[in-house]
Amino acid sequence: MSGEVVGRVAELWRYPVKSMGGEPLEELYVDKHGVVGDRAYAVFDEEMGEIASAKNPKAYGILLGCSAKYVGEPLQSDPPRVAITLPDGYESGDMDDVVHSLSQLLGRRVRLISSGGGEPYHDSTHIHLITTKSLAMLSSILPHTSVDRRRFRPNIVVESGRELEELSWIGGSLRIGGAELYVKKPCKRCVMTTLPQGELPPAKEILEYLRERHDGSFGIYCVVRRPGRIRVGDDVVLMF
Repeated sequence: MSGEVVGRVAELWRYPVKSMGGEPLEELYVDKHGVVGDRAYAVFDEEMGEIASAKNPKAYGILLGCSAKYVGEPLQSDPPRVAITLPDGYESGDMDDVVHSLSQLLGRRVRLISSGGGEPYHDSTHIHLITTKSLAMLSSILPHTSVDRRRFRPNIVVESGRELEELSWIGGSLRIGGAELYVKKPCKRCVMTTLPQGELPPAKEILEYLRERHDGSFGIYCVVRRPGRIRVGDDVVLMF
């Protein structure tokens, strides 16, 4: 099947632990669950009996100030252990120490749980994609706001030709490297885009603008049609 080149991969991201910052990559592999290793871990609140999500910012928003990276490359089975950096800069790859530190950070007893190579801890569809042009558009509209791709937690950032072009890809497929993704729907944004994380300050105006002008959506969700490897610099080919 032929197609049209609509951009190229500018950045790739993987988020080992749900609601924490992730790690930029030069290449990644996607399988039927999405990016291998993405959201393979989650923080489980033993006192509340629930998976911690920054969508509940009062209880878990501080997790966005943490970041996680793998110690070793994840395979399509049990993920390797992770190293976690806390908001104060403390980093540890010892899982017992990580759990102790997270419990202290949240003020409750928690543990890390693993998907075990099965369905990851996604809130919605497996792969999230945004474009550089749309980010630039949002930044120009909100010039006094720190519009940063980390707020939107994409797996794939595409350098594209025009703003919001990705919405016209919905219903089609994207061939990127050795993988093929079906573009399913727009990505509805939530309070997480407005929360402070790392050096990024609060930015409630982002969600206010998106809800007023774009039905609260920004970026697109994709599902995997053909597993394969994706690299920074790969062409993004649209097929209908």
